[in-house]
Amino acid sequence: MKEEKKIKAKLPFRLNILFFMIFLLFFVLIIQLGVVQILNGQEFQDKVSSTVKDSVKTSVPRGKIYDRNHKLIVDNQARYAITYTAPKGIKPEEKLAVAQRLSKYMSMFHNETKKAKLKTITEREKKEYWYLLHKNEAEQRLSTEEKTNLKSSEQYNTILERISKEDLQSLSEEDMQIILIKKEMDKAYALTPQIIKNEDVTYEEYAMVSEHLYELPGVNATADWDRNYLYKDTFRNMLGAITTEKQGIPSEKVDTYLAKGYNRNDRVGKSGLEEKYEDLLRGRKAQIQYTTDKKGEVIGTETVVEGQRGKDLVLTIDMEFQQRLDKIVKKELKTTKNHAPYLNRYLEDAMAIALKPKTGEILAISGAHYNAKTNQYENADYKVLYDARQAGSSVKGATVLAGFHSGVIHTGTIFNDETIKIAGTPPKKSIYAYPLGPLDEVTALKKSSNVYMFHIAMRMGGEYNYQPNKNITFHQKR
Repeated sequence: MKEEKKIKAKLPFRLNILFFMIFLLFFVLIIQLGVVQILNGQEFQDKVSSTVKDSVKTSVPRGKIYDRNHKLIVDNQARYAITYTAPKGIKPEEKLAVAQRLSKYMSMFHNETKKAKLKTITEREKKEYWYLLHKNEAEQRLSTEEKTNLKSSEQYNTILERISKEDLQSLSEEDMQIILIKKEMDKAYALTPQIIKNEDVTYEEYAMVSEHLYELPGVNATADWDRNYLYKDTFRNMLGAITTEKQGIPSEKVDTYLAKGYNRNDRVGKSGLEEKYEDLLRGRKAQIQYTTDKKGEVIGTETVVEGQRGKDLVLTIDMEFQQRLDKIVKKELKTTKNHAPYLNRYLEDAMAIALKPKTGEILAISGAHYNAKTNQYENADYKVLYDARQAGSSVKGATVLAGFHSGVIHTGTIFNDETIKIAGTPPKKSIYAYPLGPLDEVTALKKSSNVYMFHIAMRMGGEYNYQPNKNITFHQKR
């Protein structure tokens, strides 16, 4: 009994200690909440209010293109790239500092492109660069009156005008590199990756930039892609082309593409199948959400939507058949030109298209063009679709087929190839100087008889009793 009383006496004491500890924890929590809300509340509220979230879409590789046998025609070739993503409100001096550091780890030109690259730098770009390097000295070239009366933009332009050629002569080759880098960085829209270099990026450059990203804010060493047309010139005009990242979206279609979520520097199809199937080949762009503070500096990133490569396109074209047809068309044009150069001096093009009869699927499109200036035979498959030409005798096969389908002729139907004379109209005959005589449909096609086709047309119109030098009457078919 005594032990039970002792246990009962200890319970209230332990409970009191437990309640006291809970009280202390709540007291500390209340004190901490007071510190957060009362002492530092405004500071934290300012930080939350000053942050801005912006969503930016980044490009993904385009879909691939295959022929009817699933042989790859157009692929994406990976390559190294150095990009720059500009934060909001970055100052020219800050951008220049990044360009100066980046120039230590990469080159904007190689020996074979050095002169061409240097020619792209304008005098104004050199002056703007010199101004950033010698800002205090440059601003002293304005009088007190000019500083008072001129607007900021007018002051800036006046300063640039007063930077002399002698000033620019102090710029070294290293300065030119920095100008070229900054020139590409200036093209970047806020929070949108801009490619600084994606051609001839060496492994050493890629590694050096990657290693020093901590001192290059906004710069990234990443992978880019380029279109690789595996069959070179074969079917090339029909496949079309895409713009470069420098060209971006075509100026005449800016509003249309921006409404679809494109960035201004996105590569898009500009001709052929690349343009026709742009919506499918483009893919789904990755959407990145950037959180920036009131200074415009990025303090956080989050991938909102994962990117997805464009959908693949399977054509009805047979590329092996296409290659053979290209050779045949070019050979036939060359043979014809050589056989009778004077008679065929106006013959500059040869075209052919092969379709699957039962489905209408296009198996090959081929065109060849003779360039008189260079005396070369060039690929011109685009002419098959885009050149407006008279069909000529190629429609005679369709005319005979129409005769069969309409029932006005049958296998072995014979017409006499002689001049057709209809009252009040010019005589109609075949191209030969003499009549060809009786012909069936096969011989008529072999000899390209115009008269045979005229008889089919008259019968399809309802005239079965043609008489020379008399009118013909079209009426309902018997």
